[in-house]
Amino acid sequence: MKPLVLSAVMAAACVSASGQALPSIDPDVINVAGGTFKKGYYSLDFSIGEATLINTMKSPGNNFFLTNGFLQPYIIGFNIPVENPHFSEDEVRIYPNPTFGPFELNIFTEQHGKVKIYLVDRLGKILYTKENQTFGFGYRDRIDLSRYPNGVYTLKVELFPDDGSRSKKGTYKIIKVGR
Repeated sequence: MKPLVLSAVMAAACVSASGQALPSIDPDVINVAGGTFKKGYYSLDFSIGEATLINTMKSPGNNFFLTNGFLQPYIIGFNIPVENPHFSEDEVRIYPNPTFGPFELNIFTEQHGKVKIYLVDRLGKILYTKENQTFGFGYRDRIDLSRYPNGVYTLKVELFPDDGSRSKKGTYKIIKVGR
């Protein structure tokens, strides 16, 4: 905030001293908001107001770079593939949801590995667990909530691939309603 106020005061002083207006500031240079944050392999682009100073700092060993000043949307030669640790929308299907009691969980994956399933109530109590092997043809499980009260439950699904690749997980809201 101080550099912005100082710049405004200096601009006003220059205008009053010279009697001429200064060139206008290009609006695509000054940001009033910002965004972007990724967690996997880290990424952070954020800006509220840009400074005219551009400075790049490097960590010892050049593992991390930090550039302040104008946002740098593309860094040439710096491309790390990011695997998504979550199931995609098409990989996990739960139906019916809401349910009167029984529901079916379908996992559509070609990966071989161990599947772990946890069903938890709203207080965090584990009501159901199952661990099974999938062989690349998908996985199906039927879970019955008939003996539990109506409410919201959480289903956590994890896949640990046999080939050592990154595990996948997903958390899903299951709603049990009465008839």
